[in-house]
Amino acid sequence: MAKNFVQEGAVLTLIITAGCASGDPVIVNSLKGVALEDIAATESGSIALSGVFALPKTAVTIAEGEPAYLTPGGSVTNVSTSNTLYGVFAAAAASGDAEASVLLSN
Repeated sequence: MAKNFVQEGAVLTLIITAGCASGDPVIVNSLKGVALEDIAATESGSIALSGVFALPKTAVTIAEGEPAYLTPGGSVTNVSTSNTLYGVFAAAAASGDAEASVLLSN
């Protein structure tokens, strides 16, 4: 292994400006992840930066492989307008489904 290897990078300890609960999608600058624990505002906590997570979604129909965008309210959608690219939908979801599976992309 390289002498300068630090860690795998699948989970990082990051400072969250606004508090969040375990399982919440978060964005820290350009890093997109999911909180692995409850984190108070301006505190640090464990954030998963890879994997597939079931996240709350807006009332849209999703096709697998579509880009997933995070809304300011913390839900995922396939609508890019006013939202931030967050990952890729790992499975299809119907409009009435409350959650969708998202593969994080960093």
